Amino acid sequence: MPWQPLPLFRHQRRRASTWASAVAVHASSGRHAAALTVFRRVLQAHPAVATSDQLAYAALLRCRDRRLAYQIHAQVCRRGLATSNPVLACSLLAFYADCGDRDSAVRVFDEMPQPDAVSYTAMISALLRAGDCHRALALYPRMLPLCAPTQHTFSKLLAPCASMRLHHHGTQLHAQLLRWGCWGPHLGLVLKTALLHMYAACGAMASARAVLHATPETDVVLWTAIITAYSRGGQLKPALLAFRDMERAAVPPNAFTYAALIAACSANRLLHIGRQLHARLVKSHLEHDTSACNALLDLYSKSSTRFLDLLHAFHAVSTPNVVSWTAFISGLIRHGKEQEAFAAFARMRATGVHPNSFTLSTLLKGCTSAQACLHAAKIHAYVLKTSFESLDAAVGNSLVDVYARYARMDDAWEVATTMSFVRDRFTYTSLAKGLNQIGLHHRALEMIPHMFHEEVEIDGFSLACFLSAAATLASIEAGKQLHCCAVKLGLSGHVSLSNSLVNMYSRCKCLDDAKSAFCSIREPSAVSWNAIISGLASNGCYTEALSAFEDMILAGAQPDGVTFTVVLSACSHGGLVDIGIKYFNSMMNLAGVPPQESHYSWFLDMLGRAGRLTEVAQTIAAMPVQPNLSTYRTLLAFCKLHNDPVVGKYIAKKALELDPSDSVLQNILSGVRGAIQIQDHDEQTGLQDKERRLIEDVNFPAVYVKSFLSQEDLTKVPHYCSAALRTLTNLIDGKLDILPHGFHQFFEVSWRLPWTCCSASLMSLPVVLMLQPLVLVLALALALALPLQPAVLMLQPVMLLALMLQPVVLALQPVVLILQPVVLAVLMPQPVVSVLALLLPEMVRLLHVQLQLRHQRRWRWMS
Repeated sequence: MPWQPLPLFRHQRRRASTWASAVAVHASSGRHAAALTVFRRVLQAHPAVATSDQLAYAALLRCRDRRLAYQIHAQVCRRGLATSNPVLACSLLAFYADCGDRDSAVRVFDEMPQPDAVSYTAMISALLRAGDCHRALALYPRMLPLCAPTQHTFSKLLAPCASMRLHHHGTQLHAQLLRWGCWGPHLGLVLKTALLHMYAACGAMASARAVLHATPETDVVLWTAIITAYSRGGQLKPALLAFRDMERAAVPPNAFTYAALIAACSANRLLHIGRQLHARLVKSHLEHDTSACNALLDLYSKSSTRFLDLLHAFHAVSTPNVVSWTAFISGLIRHGKEQEAFAAFARMRATGVHPNSFTLSTLLKGCTSAQACLHAAKIHAYVLKTSFESLDAAVGNSLVDVYARYARMDDAWEVATTMSFVRDRFTYTSLAKGLNQIGLHHRALEMIPHMFHEEVEIDGFSLACFLSAAATLASIEAGKQLHCCAVKLGLSGHVSLSNSLVNMYSRCKCLDDAKSAFCSIREPSAVSWNAIISGLASNGCYTEALSAFEDMILAGAQPDGVTFTVVLSACSHGGLVDIGIKYFNSMMNLAGVPPQESHYSWFLDMLGRAGRLTEVAQTIAAMPVQPNLSTYRTLLAFCKLHNDPVVGKYIAKKALELDPSDSVLQNILSGVRGAIQIQDHDEQTGLQDKERRLIEDVNFPAVYVKSFLSQEDLTKVPHYCSAALRTLTNLIDGKLDILPHGFHQFFEVSWRLPWTCCSASLMSLPVVLMLQPLVLVLALALALALPLQPAVLMLQPVMLLALMLQPVVLALQPVVLILQPVVLAVLMPQPVVSVLALLLPEMVRLLHVQLQLRHQRRWRWMS
């Protein structure tokens, strides 16, 4: 049954205080409609009585009816009540302050002839509610000559000092408190709490502890305030010590105390202490308090890997508010449950809890899956449909960031230009990043005039994003202008900006400027070193890039995976294969970085460029992860370039296992197969030509020729046949025109009686070695005998000796001729000589590079 005001006021001669009391009771109880109904009925029946009581006006102003307030203000001004009753004036001040009409509140205050401390306090409170903190603090000097401030005045003035971190002003107010005698036993708990909160907000924890112990009178609010101050500063240990002192002082903690401590555990990722506080919370029968449960939700979402902890903490909340739902949604996103997060958002709206801007921005930051754009569009539609009142820059920037991240730049630009939020540097930075991502670097640089036109502050991250666009365009003019802007704004020491400058100058081939930008960094990080190493390598300075890497190690910087990717790339393009192998093998020992797919790709590319395809096949077989198709395509191209069909077949088989239908791979394979077929045909034709030459031209027995040519791998032939096979090979390759005398018989004997040949060769080998110098000397003497006929007469004794030894020489000549290939094979195998001839220049060059790297002075690459 609706409330009926008439029976209470049937007697027309009620006093004015009765009417005012009834209105005040209804207004203070929140029954604003009933209070307005009473006032209107009395105003119709007895206008003189209704408009004569000032308390009724003051009570009616609590109803927050703007139209009625204007009528009351008009009545007050007409009757001159504002100048005679400060209570009514203060009520008007409070009403206008709550409505956000600061000018009307100031006008009411200025019309007061002699405002007292209550009026000044009301005006200060009104200005604080309107957000004008500086004007509220400026009223205090005007107040001092007229009236003495009260403790309530000081507590109001200390609030803006805490919010704006005005430690100097707060200290002055503390001194004024001491001057007015508001200290010691006269210091109330409200003012004491305001002082403690001011010092804690300004970081003066010693002064805050002094205020806490200034009087023996303490309560849970004071202790909670100082614990909260420690927790917000991330100082968990002092917060726990204050909690211990609080228990020793016999002050029982409340839910806000536990919430502050749990928040400190969440900030420091100390889950085990948070669980202990959770147990204390349950023991104190406060486990269903909303503020404490919200702190537990934040703790378990950030620190616990168990999803059940988050779920149990949320179910413990008796009546979840918007903070509870937001913390739960944030925890779901951190655990990778994006679909469940949006389902929780739907349940939140179904329960009648309206999301705030932080809820929406949290959901948008969690849009990382394939359906991210769909989820962002749903939130965007919700914002437009509900005319979201508290849409701020956080929600708008999150929408812009999601759309830009997934290349929907039209939607991102529409949100940035049509929504009601104020665009800031984060908005334009997200737009520039999205434009860079899709290759519209010119459009990204066009964001700079918009920022200057709207007077948006540019920070180091914004400039780094614009420098990335200038680097991709290789626009040195735009890059230098951005560099000048950074110097003008005092951002020269910004690490991210300096790294972008190094990258920009390197891409524009201005290595001197890149080195100068790198030297300006006081403490280069791994990203800084990666930028300069990559810049040097991309400009062909491979030796200097490796020298910079050595300097990075000496400087104590920790290389990461990107560093080794850049180093292996430099070794690959610079042909420094052995150095690259050394760095690749030392990744785990040097930096504790396990090789990833990118490292293996560059390592294989380095080996493939050098033609070491056998090592490529061995590396692929030993890899923990298989290369991608791009790597296989590159390796197949190297196999075709270096004419290695064996490794080409192996790599082709591996590549077809990944994607048999890849068109690019099929094109490369067709070229490789053509080269393999040509080589097989050439080999078959070569075998036929060799067989014909040995049988027809050399008149060699066909049975031996076919037996010899059927050997697939000559290395498997017994060593005692090596001399004969080598002679045949030299004949086939064109290195010998005719076979040595008696070779047919020797080949037949060696092929049929290998052990006999082997034994004879081994037994006669010492004799041959001993007589070979003598035979050579005698042969030389005989060769010189004809042109030196006069000297022959002089050397007649020597010739007589030679004639005496001639039968021995003639007897041993067949043995020497037969064993000469064996001796030559024993003394100096031709494959060894060939390998040494190929490796010796490379070994000398690598030794030179190693000496250059080892003995090079530090920072020599900077000169």
